[in-house]
Amino acid sequence: MQHGVVVIGDTLTDGTRPVLRAAGIAPTAFEFDGGVHGELRNLVLEGFPTGVALYGLQNLTVSNVDYQGPTTGYSAVGVDAEGAMDTLRVVDLVLASAPLEDFYSPLPISHTTVPSGMTPALNPAVHWAWR
Repeated sequence: MQHGVVVIGDTLTDGTRPVLRAAGIAPTAFEFDGGVHGELRNLVLEGFPTGVALYGLQNLTVSNVDYQGPTTGYSAVGVDAEGAMDTLRVVDLVLASAPLEDFYSPLPISHTTVPSGMTPALNPAVHWAWR
């Protein structure tokens, strides 16, 4: 998509949300190639190696999205932001593909906003706050 878009799924009273499933080898559920504003709300993204790929979108809000990456054969990336953005707001995002233990050690990252090249590790003493 080269323009901003708002995708809002319906949240039913029982808490279910629309499920977008990868068909075959679909690399990305949503790809933004520019634009000013995007929103993804109340969705389940299932089986995509990348949930959301951002290449030049200025502002994105992700709210109440359950990302379930592929279970075999691929790494899983919930939100892949390439380049500079004004705002990335993520509220209530569930990443179901990565075990929490994977984040107790610093991870390498290549991005201009992380000059050290490493993410900070999670503190295992407060892991109860994660679901």
